[in-house]
Amino acid sequence: MKKKITLYNVIFPIYLILLIPRILLLILPMNFMIDSLVILIIGKKKKIENVMECYKKSILKVFLFGIISNVIGSLFMLIPMMIPSSVMQNKALLDIRNAIISNPFSNFSALIYVLLAILISMFCIYKFNLNISFKKLKLSNSQKVFLSLALMFITAPYTFLIPTYILL
Repeated sequence: MKKKITLYNVIFPIYLILLIPRILLLILPMNFMIDSLVILIIGKKKKIENVMECYKKSILKVFLFGIISNVIGSLFMLIPMMIPSSVMQNKALLDIRNAIISNPFSNFSALIYVLLAILISMFCIYKFNLNISFKKLKLSNSQKVFLSLALMFITAPYTFLIPTYILL
């Protein structure tokens, strides 16, 4: 007697791709490449033994925590957007909120807010890498700190500063 095989949700992955912004298909591999280059180049410069072994054991965590850190910074930037316009009676607050979205350089307060979001992401990148990604690697503490700092400064989400009209 033959087993009856039933396939469910075969179309789901294709449908999911439609929901994912296409820019992510470019950004994610680029982030992975940059993270890889930072670990490998800084590892060579700092004369870390078994750089490839350290890379293989940490790259996935570094990549994922970099994405999580950027999401945390992005969520911080979304906080002003969650406040309804009817609540924001002050025109200056509306201008700040609009500048955060469109062009942080057009309003000093918006620029400071976006820079704070970048700093939050940088702090998360540093802490995640130091305390999780590199925790079990056979590296000295100074090597872990140096790698974490390098990733923090090089992979920070500076793209938060790009005015949206440039991207459109």
